Amino acid sequence: MADLVFLDLETRKTDEEVGGWDHAEDMLVSVAVTFSTVDGRFHVYEEQDLPFLFEELFAADLVVGYNIREFDYRVLLRYAPRPLDHVPTLDLADGIALAAGHRVKLDNLAKTTLGSGKGGAGSEAPNLFREGLMYELVKYCTQDVRITRDLYRHGAAHGMVAFKDFDGTRREVTVDWRRNGI
Repeated sequence: MADLVFLDLETRKTDEEVGGWDHAEDMLVSVAVTFSTVDGRFHVYEEQDLPFLFEELFAADLVVGYNIREFDYRVLLRYAPRPLDHVPTLDLADGIALAAGHRVKLDNLAKTTLGSGKGGAGSEAPNLFREGLMYELVKYCTQDVRITRDLYRHGAAHGMVAFKDFDGTRREVTVDWRRNGI
């Protein structure tokens, strides 16, 4: 059985605090959550635990995330013991944006494809961290991983995902995630 690892992370700082998205590596990790298909469990990593996260990522047959290349990997770059370029990665956001012709938010995909949304915004994560509300932060991040996993599974099983376009029209895009295993 292939080891698929689903990943999401939250940061300590906002894009505004670090001078924009071009400085994502300066946002710093507050928490990262993975789900591994090998053990069927969620794993939580705080900043001091990141060496264990990298062990999991480097050992995975495939790491799946949403906007993982443009955000999560860039934030992790400052901590990584070696480059993440060679980690087999499927960024769901890239393929969906290509098919849709524009970026689509994870919450939009979750609501339209799965029938339930994220239940919060990533921009709230730094405040949760600053306020010491780690339980809420982990819960939020875990929900994003769960949605990413379920969206991937839906796409692999049905060959499509759906979202609402700017005008509210429901659109479906074809995806080919079956080749990556479930």
